[in-house]
Amino acid sequence: EARRLADGHAPRLDQLVLAALIEDGSYERHVRAARRRNEGRRAALLQALERHLPGAVQVEGSASGLHVVAWVPAVHQRDEIALVRLARERGVGVRPISPLYAAGDAHRRQSCAGLVLGYASLQPQAIEQGVLRLAGVVSQWQTQSATQKSP
Repeated sequence: EARRLADGHAPRLDQLVLAALIEDGSYERHVRAARRRNEGRRAALLQALERHLPGAVQVEGSASGLHVVAWVPAVHQRDEIALVRLARERGVGVRPISPLYAAGDAHRRQSCAGLVLGYASLQPQAIEQGVLRLAGVVSQWQTQSATQKSP
C-alpha cells in the first residue's frame, strides 16, 4: 500500500521500451559492447600500472568489475589520505580504500596505503595519462619520505 501511495504506478513506458530492447536483442548487444569496452579499459589500466609503476603497487581485484585496488607498499596506511590528496592535486581521481573497511578491521591484510582506481568512464589515453601522473605522485612521495628520514 505504501508503494502504491508513493508512486502510484510502475513506469509503464520504461518497462515497454526495455521489453522491446530485450525482445529484439538490442539490450544484449549493448551489454556485450559495454563489456568489451570495459575489458579494454581494464587491460589499458593494468598495462599502464605495469609500465609506469612496476613493483611500486600491488594490484588486487583486476579479474572483473569497474575498478581495481592498488596497494602502495611504500606509503603507510596512515598517509593514505595525504597521498590521495596529492594525487587529486595532480589531476588523478583516486579514492582511498580505508573508508571501505570498518575501523580496525582485521580483514584488511595490508598496512600500507590502498587506492581505488576506477576506469569505466575513461578512454585508454586518459588512463595512460592518469597512471603516468600517479607514478609521479608516488615517486614524489617516496623522495619526500626518504629525505625526511635522512639525518
